[in-house]
Amino acid sequence: MTRRAAVLVSVLAAWLSACGGESERDQRSTSPEDALRAALVEPAGLERVEGLVDAVSGLDSATAQHLADIMAGWGEPIPAYELRLLHATWAARDSDAALEYVLLLDREAPHRKNVAAQVVQVVASREPTKARIWVVSLPEDEPEEFRTAMAVALVEGWPASRVGFEGVSDLIGSMPFGFERERAARALVENLIDDGQLEETMRWAESIPEHTPGQFRAMVFRKVAVTAGKDSPQRIADWLDGHRAHRYGQAGLRVLARTWAERDAEEALRWALAQPDDRGRFLSVKFAFSSFYDRDRARASAWLATQPASPALDPAWLSYALSEMFEDSEAAASGALEIVDEATRDDILAKVVRHWFGRDAEGARAWIAASGLPQAYWTALLTPKRPQPRKTSQPDGQTDAGPARAAQS
Repeated sequence: MTRRAAVLVSVLAAWLSACGGESERDQRSTSPEDALRAALVEPAGLERVEGLVDAVSGLDSATAQHLADIMAGWGEPIPAYELRLLHATWAARDSDAALEYVLLLDREAPHRKNVAAQVVQVVASREPTKARIWVVSLPEDEPEEFRTAMAVALVEGWPASRVGFEGVSDLIGSMPFGFERERAARALVENLIDDGQLEETMRWAESIPEHTPGQFRAMVFRKVAVTAGKDSPQRIADWLDGHRAHRYGQAGLRVLARTWAERDAEEALRWALAQPDDRGRFLSVKFAFSSFYDRDRARASAWLATQPASPALDPAWLSYALSEMFEDSEAAASGALEIVDEATRDDILAKVVRHWFGRDAEGARAWIAASGLPQAYWTALLTPKRPQPRKTSQPDGQTDAGPARAAQS
């Protein structure tokens, strides 16, 4: 099958589904069954595709089942996209019959899952409630993989129906954690936003209960940020700003920073640095700079070197030091020294210098000697810390960590 033919099949399947399979070519010189058989003996290519389209044009339910039976009993393997062309058209003309037929297919049939998913997606785009009832009512003995694939297909077809999110949001939230759940959420968000429903999608994300299992709300916030942040970063930034005190909002800020930086890193960093001093700003600066550095190390390094010292830049220097640690130990150590927060600076600098000692002990010692910092500082920094005992409550409010620690508190 050539790439042109594969693309044509996809386009024709969408067209036939959208128009209900109707065609002006109702006057045939051959029956649909004969047209299908003639097409299937053709080698892969446009003539075969044209024959398949001719066979399914003007399809009715009875004829669709005949054609499906011919395909199922054909002596040679039939590509999945050809099966989907037939079943998508059938689903658009008679959804009940198409849904019933796929359940009757042999569970070991290689294309059963793909064909069923195509049917569900078409039905969901036209009759979403029917598709949802079918998916949630699948027999309990259906394999989990099949049930999950049908849920994903339902989600992918749902936005075209424009009937709201209530019927599908809870379904995604109840899916097993993992790739398919992420895929379903991404498909719904992308399709909704592509359909011009950004504001509705944001309201839906906000309506998801915060404690839905698997951090579902945070996952949806991330999907909105990565999808809409490509074209409308400021709008998403304004939206996320109202949720920055929550983990799901911070998850969105982190993803938006990376997405925005892929489009315009310096603009993304200006936005990130202007945020209030909180966890959201830390994540935004860190991920915006990391994206910048990953895409253009030299330009990102030059940009950072020209910035005035500021605690807001600590996440960028932290990211820079930990990245340069594997490429340029001296640059990494010098970058770590730019971190304003003392505890963070000491932690990152210790990591960098210990790694440097493992690669080039002589070079590390020479840099330390030239750093201008007292030897006592380096001794304290690089001496392995003894594990601290676990704290336990005491009647007087002290802990078993010792009087010095209690006095500090």
